Amino acid sequence: MSIIQETTKSIVKKVSKTKPAKLRQSTLNAFFNKNNLVSKPTQVKSTASYLDINTFDSKDKYKDDIDLNEFLKLERDNIPEDWFKLLAPIFTQDFFVNLKKFIVQEYKQKTCFPPENEIYSFTQYCSIDNVKIIIIGQDPYHNDGQAHGLAFSIKNEKLKTLPPSLKNIYKAVKLNYPDIQNLDETYGNLSKWCKQGVLLTNRLLTVTKNQPLSHKGKGWETFQDELLKKLIEYKIEKKQELCFMLWGDQAKNTILKNKDLMKLVNDNKEMFKIIDNVHPSPLSCNRKMLNPITMQKDYRPWFDKRDFVEANKWLSSKNMSEIDWSNR
Repeated sequence: MSIIQETTKSIVKKVSKTKPAKLRQSTLNAFFNKNNLVSKPTQVKSTASYLDINTFDSKDKYKDDIDLNEFLKLERDNIPEDWFKLLAPIFTQDFFVNLKKFIVQEYKQKTCFPPENEIYSFTQYCSIDNVKIIIIGQDPYHNDGQAHGLAFSIKNEKLKTLPPSLKNIYKAVKLNYPDIQNLDETYGNLSKWCKQGVLLTNRLLTVTKNQPLSHKGKGWETFQDELLKKLIEYKIEKKQELCFMLWGDQAKNTILKNKDLMKLVNDNKEMFKIIDNVHPSPLSCNRKMLNPITMQKDYRPWFDKRDFVEANKWLSSKNMSEIDWSNR
């Protein structure tokens, strides 16, 4: 039995399909902050066959009854079926229940980014089987009209200028490919990369307006660790190669300091490629370091390395199509 089948089966065992427990009015009011809930659970028709579960079993470890279709409505409505199946075991863990409670309240009381329906948009442009490169950002842009669920990417709605990190990404792309066509340095949407198999995800998936890292330590870090572990296991099972492009300490630590992940990678070295670099923010990418060739302190890794070319050469060596790093 495959890893995905085993994990999905274990979740189905945890819930009751035929005898949903009565919803506790006070519990749901506290969770969703609603005063108009009826005492009987509303019959909800599952929109997809991959969600055949309705409520947590009353004998489960959770003391409170939660309508799972309501609890996971955001995820169910915005995550494609293949990704939902992969992530289903995560959605029923204690840490995610607490994380979701926090997120619901934050979005209800404050202005947060990205919009709720775009929190998981990194799953929407590329199927699991087609992911071949992962780029991990820190947290979403925290200004109006920018974040839309893809790391380093922006919506381009009424923006006078691009964020500094994205500008430096484009500069590096042009240094890697001086003759590149259709790279518009005034256009910040990177969905074209995603459609080719580049997974652009952030360490933290949400943020409060004008408060960077405001959702740190709430559970997104654990979510991303679990997501990456399941994705790596899936790739190993399916014998599909994967390249990590890790920019900055946050991204590097996500992989390189996670013992479970690195054991999977090291045990299957021929399947994985790790390219690490400094973060593309101005402070990091303009800092000069010791040049490994001349031994002079004139080396700026972000601009002097060739990450985009290196990734494509590796993809080509694995008989996979290269990425067109233009954005139009």
